[in-house]
Amino acid sequence: MLRKILLVPLFLINLFMLLKIILFKFGPVSLMTLIEQAKNTFEHPDIIINRWKWANLVPLDTITQSFGLQLSMSQFMNLYGNIAIFIPTGILISLMVKKRWSLSILISFGISLMLESLQLVLAMGSFDVDDLILNTAGGMIGAGIVVIGTAVFRRLFRFGVVQEVS
Repeated sequence: MLRKILLVPLFLINLFMLLKIILFKFGPVSLMTLIEQAKNTFEHPDIIINRWKWANLVPLDTITQSFGLQLSMSQFMNLYGNIAIFIPTGILISLMVKKRWSLSILISFGISLMLESLQLVLAMGSFDVDDLILNTAGGMIGAGIVVIGTAVFRRLFRFGVVQEVS
């Protein structure tokens, strides 16, 4: 019970941060902006069609272009930032679903797909399949941290390296 009381609010804060970083970048979060963008794209569906033309639908295209290059700060943040921002998501989901790492990875992918789709529909960024790959990798790393951390923690207690406090 205590676990849910702590994890659910942390997970909601994590979702808010993902929404802020992915949709609003480093600007302020505005519900009115979301409503205006949604209204605009639904009134003018050609916006979505035009944005779809610019979407990267080729897996590993953006990622492979980044290797072997001197990355600008923007490219570095795109490549490694997309992984890093989903590590906490993978950790939290893994703790919430009792360490089932495969479900954690699937949920991380689903959250990433939802956010990428919102970028397309709300015209607040570009849809990039490589972002799905990188975000999911971040969720996988987060889930892996929980799996490895749990195993190490159990071993430490089993072999008496850490003493229980009475």
